[in-house]
Amino acid sequence: DYAKRKYRGYSVDFGFPKENKKAVFALRNLGFKISEESAVFVGDVGSKAEREDVSIREITAANFADFKTLHDEKTDVYWTSDRLFEEVSKSPDTKWRVYAYCDNGRAVAAAYFMTYGKFAEIFGFDFMKDEFEEDSFAALFSASKMRMKKDGAEKLLYFSEKEEEFELLRKLGMRKICDYALLSGVL
Repeated sequence: DYAKRKYRGYSVDFGFPKENKKAVFALRNLGFKISEESAVFVGDVGSKAEREDVSIREITAANFADFKTLHDEKTDVYWTSDRLFEEVSKSPDTKWRVYAYCDNGRAVAAAYFMTYGKFAEIFGFDFMKDEFEEDSFAALFSASKMRMKKDGAEKLLYFSEKEEEFELLRKLGMRKICDYALLSGVL
């Protein structure tokens, strides 16, 4: 009640493990809707031998247009091209990295992630026409982990919404810890 009075009209998101049925139920009774469901995976950055791939290119402010074309296929995302450009433009002080998997010089898949201290999180993968491609996913995942390790991270977090990724994530040294629900609503 306090939040509704003080922040009336504000859009709010709350994320919980789906196993926290009381919290999910309480928010749904207040009119919140589940806006995202995903599986939460964790792993050690150096848990598997990583391989370098010549198809991977780091995206910087100088070559951002290559990534922007691919990323702008996604709509309704918080980490828009403009927000990511602002972050990678802070180089060398940025905590953000964007990697592209290229075919004939063109970005056909990408990963964007952030390292903060001993932790890192992959915020997303993009694929041309939003079609999952296992080889580019694995190559981007490996390249991202190598960079995270270089940046000092030890642990990695990734929220996956696509079941086709689950088995590959396990092969890449990740472990599913829970299912997650993001509830969105207006106070």
